[in-house]
Amino acid sequence: MKYQILTTRKEIYAGINLWNTRYKEYKINPLLITQNIFSPFAGTNVVCWGGFKGNQLTAFVVLKYTEALLSDYLTDHHAWVSLWVISEIDDQESVWRELLLELETFLLSKGVRKVRIGGDPQSFFPGLPAEMSKEYLSLLISSGYMETGTVYDLYQNISAFFLPDFLGEIDHAYQDQLRLEAVTKNSEKELLNFLKTNFSGRWYYEADNIRRIPGGIEDYWLLYYHNKVAAFARVNTEDSAYYGPNINWGAQFGPGFCGLGPLGVDRNYQGKRWGLYLIAKLIVYLKEQHYQHMIIDWTTLVGYYQKLGFEVCKKYTILSKTL
Repeated sequence: MKYQILTTRKEIYAGINLWNTRYKEYKINPLLITQNIFSPFAGTNVVCWGGFKGNQLTAFVVLKYTEALLSDYLTDHHAWVSLWVISEIDDQESVWRELLLELETFLLSKGVRKVRIGGDPQSFFPGLPAEMSKEYLSLLISSGYMETGTVYDLYQNISAFFLPDFLGEIDHAYQDQLRLEAVTKNSEKELLNFLKTNFSGRWYYEADNIRRIPGGIEDYWLLYYHNKVAAFARVNTEDSAYYGPNINWGAQFGPGFCGLGPLGVDRNYQGKRWGLYLIAKLIVYLKEQHYQHMIIDWTTLVGYYQKLGFEVCKKYTILSKTL
C-alpha cells in the first residue's frame, strides 16, 4: 500500500465516493464537501490522505490541524481525523495501523502534539459513531487513543410540538421583558461580544467564521432581557446558506429537517429555565415554517433536552491521543 497526500479534486472526490459507497447511511451532501474540506475556517488547515493499491484508491482520510494557537479556543497545536474510510476488501487493521503512522508522522512534523477522532471545526462527526465502533474502537485504543467521553445527537418530530405549560408561565411572567430576535448584520457585533464574554472558545470561533458566509449570521438568535443579551442559539435548516453540523445527517429523517445548536445562557441568568424557553420558542417558530424533523447535535445534556421531548438518535465516543 502506498500512502500520499491528495492534491486534486478528482482524487479527493474519489475518496468521498469510497466513503459514500461504504457508509451509505452517512452519504455526504455535496455542500458539506465544499464547506468542510475546500473552505476551512481561518486558522484550520485541511489535508486529504489516500492509500493506493496500484492506481486504485482504497483508503481515504480527511485530516485537519492548526499551526498557530487559536486564541481562547485551543491552547496547543491540535489535529483531528475528520473523515476516514478503508475499502471493505482490504485488511482493515494492518492498513489502519500503517495509515495512522503516516498521519502521526506528518502531524509531528507540523508541531502537532494532540490528535482527536472527529470534533473538528466544521465537523462531520463529534466523535467515533457507535455504528463504527466494532470496526475501529479497539484498534484505535490499541494504537494509543484514549476514550474521554460520550456525546449524543438527539431527535424529535416537532410537527405536534406545543409550548409546555411550565414555559408558558415564563412567557406570561416576562412578556414585556424577554424578546427573541434573529441576528442581522446590525446586531452581529452584539452576538460576537456576547460570545466573546461568555463562550470565548469554540462557539465564538465558529460564529466569527460563519458570519463571513452569506446568510450565515442570520441563523443565530439572541434572547434579550431588558435589552441585554441573556442567551443565544443557532438553528440551521435544509435551506440554510451554511450547513451546520446539527443537520449533517438530517436527510436521514426525510424532507423538512432542521437542527439546533449550539445554545448558551449567560451564567447570570442560568437556573431560570430560559434556555429551555429559548429552545421551545425556536421549535414553535420552525414548526410554523413547516419544518418537521429537528436534530440537536453533540451534547451530553440528554436529560435536559428530554424535558422538551427529544430522545437520543446517535451516540459517539470521544477519542484522543497525545503524540
